[in-house]
Amino acid sequence: MKIALCALTKNGAALACSMAKSLEVDCYLKHPLRGAAMATVFDGSLKDLIEKVYGQYDAFVMIMACGIAVRAFAPLLRGKERDPAVVVMDEKGQYAISLLSGHLGGANALTEKIAALTGAAPVITTATDINKKIAFDLFAKENDCAIENLGALKYISGALVNGEEVEIYSDFPIAGERPMGVKPYQEGRPENLVVISDKESTPRGEHTLYLRPRCLYLGCGCKKHTDPAKLRAAVADFLKQSTYSEHSLKALCSIDLKKEESCLLALAAERELPFYTFGSEELNAVAVENGSAFVEKVTGVKSVAEAAAKRLAAGETLIGKTVYDGITLSLAKREVTLAWNPTEKNHE
Repeated sequence: MKIALCALTKNGAALACSMAKSLEVDCYLKHPLRGAAMATVFDGSLKDLIEKVYGQYDAFVMIMACGIAVRAFAPLLRGKERDPAVVVMDEKGQYAISLLSGHLGGANALTEKIAALTGAAPVITTATDINKKIAFDLFAKENDCAIENLGALKYISGALVNGEEVEIYSDFPIAGERPMGVKPYQEGRPENLVVISDKESTPRGEHTLYLRPRCLYLGCGCKKHTDPAKLRAAVADFLKQSTYSEHSLKALCSIDLKKEESCLLALAAERELPFYTFGSEELNAVAVENGSAFVEKVTGVKSVAEAAAKRLAAGETLIGKTVYDGITLSLAKREVTLAWNPTEKNHE
């Protein structure tokens, strides 16, 4: 997590520099401080500074009044799934307040960390946290799940904090003890349902939150200079026909001959997916059912899309080579076990 620490007063600057000795942060100070050579002193307004550096950091620690921080960030906010974590502290270090993006951005965890470091009292107002209820947005983040419909989270969280039960349907094993207030899906259409699946066809509730484990790997092969729109359309059709959720895609992959192919780079950027490529020896070592003599003659490997997807997933092939005009696609899946408490799973 890349953190910016901002202070407006001399006392705030002293606290910031003290914290910077134990935290890996970039300090921005309104007033210069002797011995703070590594800090950046800014001359303009705080609002101008935040606008300038907003996209460069995952989190901001603001040593100032809450109202000042709110006004600086308000024009830039885009949604809880995209906003950075913002923690506010008073200049005496008495309180650390989780102000923005508590779960998905990590502000609650950062608040606890800062409080432990400085002796400040942590102030966290997230209803699920203070009522000790599971927060499914945090569950999703810790288990590398995409949240397909974030708007449904308010119904699930609201039910839990009001003492109601929610049902859960999962196509994946979940290690650990199931939290209070969460019971397995039985049948029918429950009031509040959490679905954890990489498949489109699942049960539905009156209010359904869809969590998509990122476990699917899309292998791609294409002719040189393929039109990006053509590839985009082929992938969209392929995923639609597959019955698997596009939100479960983890990465895009191909042969290293295609590492600079503009259509593949554009697809990866549009879908915000990492793009991996493999050499011929790596791909030829992967057992596939549908090799091609023509592809081997051109690329040196019998399979590009299927072999790359299976190689990267280190799992099973879900959909073998599927051919479009000048494009081949394949889908593979890695095995996933989720955890109610990921920390516990990591120590098994």
